[in-house]
Amino acid sequence: LLVGGQAMLFLAYPRSRQPILQALFAMGSVVAPATIAPALQGWLIDSQSWTWIFFSVVPLALVAAGLLLIADGPMPERTAPRRFDWIGFALIAVTLFCATYVLSQGSRWDWFEEPRILWLTVIGIAALLTFLGQQVLARGQGLIDVTLFGSEDFCFAFIVSFVAGAALFGSAFLIPAFAVSVLAFTPTDAGQLLLPSGALFIGAL
Repeated sequence: LLVGGQAMLFLAYPRSRQPILQALFAMGSVVAPATIAPALQGWLIDSQSWTWIFFSVVPLALVAAGLLLIADGPMPERTAPRRFDWIGFALIAVTLFCATYVLSQGSRWDWFEEPRILWLTVIGIAALLTFLGQQVLARGQGLIDVTLFGSEDFCFAFIVSFVAGAALFGSAFLIPAFAVSVLAFTPTDAGQLLLPSGALFIGAL
């Protein structure tokens, strides 16, 4: 989504407008989820209930849907629909199920000391490797269109977005988690830890 959104901005607007547009895009796609969202979520947990975190997304989704409906864009080209890749879908579903179970329950069962965790890890890795091989052999007709990686620009943008996203969202998770569990901060105070860095990031943009 990040790469696609940036590509659309580059295609739709002239180069002279790109700095401010890319800065606004980064504020919405990176700064808000990594710094503002934890502060808002911490406040909701302390003052309301954790279920309000899910409800808080609804207004944003409605605004986004409304903007998409009123946007004046060209009609997309009509292309023949691709056959749905059921094999790829099944493989990635097994991979994600195994990864979710192992990562959420592994510490509870002492990780690989429990045979069930070990077997699910092996099955998940095997399913992931099989999925990746199947997608390469499908030559653009699989669940994921890997032909996009033939473009050097797309590959570069994908790698940069992946590394930056892992660093930003990883720190957005670890810092509040450390503050709550080790330093005994309230969720609100832990979320506010990231606000100064977000302000500096916005200033840099």
